[in-house]
Amino acid sequence: MHAASARTIGRQALTGLALAHGYDTAFWWTAGIFAAGAIIGGTLLRRGPLYAKDTPAPQLAGARSAETEAAPAISA
Repeated sequence: MHAASARTIGRQALTGLALAHGYDTAFWWTAGIFAAGAIIGGTLLRRGPLYAKDTPAPQLAGARSAETEAAPAISA
């Protein structure tokens, strides 16, 4: 089949069509993977803030508050 096509349209034209088909296939596979990732990410991630507004924000481990930063680091 391909040898007959190469004789009809020329070997260089067939090579160009094969390259275009490969790039086209790779593009659509990549677009599908990105679309699936967007759908999965949109399903798993929730909307809104990470904590409720009536509860205090969680403190990070090792984070210093304003009171501890105002105190001297070395006691005399």
